[in-house]
Amino acid sequence: MSKDRSEGSTHGGLDAWFKGHGEGKSKAKGKAPYGDWVAITPVKNTITKDDGEKKTYEAGDIVGPCGISKDPDWKDLTNNGKDPLKCMPREKAHGLSKSERSELAKNKRKKEKEKPNTGKPVNTPTFGEKAKEIKKKSSLEKRIAELEDKINIKDKLDKFMTEFWSSTSSHPFDRSSRIWKNQMIAEVRPFDGKIHISWIQALEPRKGSGNAFMAWICNLADKHQVPMGLNPEPKGQNAMPKAELKKFYGKFNFKKDKYSYMVRKPNP
Repeated sequence: MSKDRSEGSTHGGLDAWFKGHGEGKSKAKGKAPYGDWVAITPVKNTITKDDGEKKTYEAGDIVGPCGISKDPDWKDLTNNGKDPLKCMPREKAHGLSKSERSELAKNKRKKEKEKPNTGKPVNTPTFGEKAKEIKKKSSLEKRIAELEDKINIKDKLDKFMTEFWSSTSSHPFDRSSRIWKNQMIAEVRPFDGKIHISWIQALEPRKGSGNAFMAWICNLADKHQVPMGLNPEPKGQNAMPKAELKKFYGKFNFKKDKYSYMVRKPNP
């Protein structure tokens, strides 16, 4: 049966170090005096808990404190604890993916089998060459994914702006503004991975053209799957007060962030 190793041990030293709990320098319950280390299984293993329930661990899973290698549920795998499971600091363990932990645990088990019968466990580096390769590959894949996301969003923003410009006409006195159906004037541009609405202004206020324009541009953003953002600032003499503007944009799912900037995510 698997023992509960969550409570503190009655002494310090290596047992306290690996277990992550104990008396040593700090007697606070649950606080590790020297470090908090956990064990990783290299293979699939099913244990029986104290309540009789079965629990299956997969390769790379964190199975408990480092001293668990001597427990009855793990002794067959660890040669009665003589070939202990791979151990590492809890923080580092959670910083790795399951596949990375699995690779390290399997490498530890391989080294244990290769070692001469000295009775001493084999120490393998947590961040050895293989682990460094894995982390380097993972980091590279992450950077590639981020770059692909940037390229994809740029392509979507470009397509949005192309359709926006083809659906609006130029302003005779302001090259940065566009006129929509002779009802609305708007300045819209891509900025920081979003479509930024600098401002909109109705040619004839209080006639419903603002609602119609916002419904149209939101549908366009959904079509091209681009987020939009804006600062709810009044524009023109007959503009809504700022408080009303926030409610107005809120109807179209623009939500305020911590800097009072309002962002709308596209509907799928």
